[in-house]
Amino acid sequence: MSKYSRYDKCVLSDKLLVKRVRQAAKKYSEYVEKEVLLIFATSRKGPFYIYEFWAGKENFQHLAGIQSPNGAEWFWTRC
Repeated sequence: MSKYSRYDKCVLSDKLLVKRVRQAAKKYSEYVEKEVLLIFATSRKGPFYIYEFWAGKENFQHLAGIQSPNGAEWFWTRC
């Protein structure tokens, strides 16, 4: 068996999809316009890795995997 898990495909209703995107936007709003530093390791003993990024409003659309014809900032304000 592979070490990678596989997700079963499912189709969400429009209502549920909008609900989940809005939940994600609410969580993402805690980090918007801030630098985020993630520190992680594959075990308690390390090695430790860091990943730093800027959580801009314009990035949420990309992270959600949605492309709006009206642009990323418009999409963010609508969430």
